[in-house]
Amino acid sequence: MARELDDAILTLRAGELDLGLWIFKTSGNPDAVLAIDEFILNHQDNWFVREVLGMMRRTFARIDVPSRSIYSIVEPGSCFAGTLLELALAADRVYMRDTQEDGNSVSMMLSQMNFGPLPMVNNLSRLAARFYSDEAQIKMLQGAIGKKLSGAGGARSRPGTAAPDDLDWGDEIRQAIESRCRAIARCPDRA
Repeated sequence: MARELDDAILTLRAGELDLGLWIFKTSGNPDAVLAIDEFILNHQDNWFVREVLGMMRRTFARIDVPSRSIYSIVEPGSCFAGTLLELALAADRVYMRDTQEDGNSVSMMLSQMNFGPLPMVNNLSRLAARFYSDEAQIKMLQGAIGKKLSGAGGARSRPGTAAPDDLDWGDEIRQAIESRCRAIARCPDRA
């Protein structure tokens, strides 16, 4: 995953100079992501696992400084959990669908990987940067490791920037993307 993501980032940086907005989406089983995170953290003494973790650290550090706008879109079936949650935490905006469908809730899940093993270039975790190193907030979030964080939570615990409901979802996302693209078009030397 890290090699493919690293390749995509470098390709977009060097070959797609007109693209000023990157959109991250995920799909899959969030519990599987958390299991892999736990495996990596429990086997850091293995040379190969250390190399994998180093590659992931370097790749996510590239996302922190892309000179592009980044949106993460969290919909039913998304797996923004643990390591993959770092994609959302690195984004400028996170849109979580507040769906009313039964059994089709939208959430993100934290793992220990979100609290230091993949630091930003300033040596802070993305959570610490997002919550301004507020120790009480970080402790509260550490207590939520492995639990689902939905877009409907309180403002202090909500991981997303916005949580439009099913009725407004399509229009909200379309307007956010269009307004960002118009802003980028007005500032062509941004890309």
